[in-house]
Amino acid sequence: GGGPVPSAKVVVEYRKRFKPLQFKGAVSDGEVLGAKDAEALAKLPGLLELRGQLVGLLASSARGMVATMHGVIAGLVRVLQARVDSAPAAAPEAAPAAAPEAAPEAAQEAAPKAAAAEGAA
Repeated sequence: GGGPVPSAKVVVEYRKRFKPLQFKGAVSDGEVLGAKDAEALAKLPGLLELRGQLVGLLASSARGMVATMHGVIAGLVRVLQARVDSAPAAAPEAAPAAAPEAAPEAAQEAAPKAAAAEGAA
């Protein structure tokens, strides 16, 4: 099931309980291992543990990205709200009132210029 690691762990655990057992070597997936290599293999995490670590790593990366994006958006919202709060309330009301008065004056000034341009053409 889980590759060569679980077998190596069982042998190392057995050796811890019964001291006279000594590693001389091991064969794993057709490869001959020395005593130190077999012990090193037993210290590695198993296949299921590695899969769990990978899933945890991917989940933490996704959480980090979401948290970063949330922080950026929240900062933008705070800046926009501060801008709205700092704007004077009378300024938006005064601008529309001034616009209708300026429009007829601009139209009166533009009419003679347009007539002169038509006469020149």
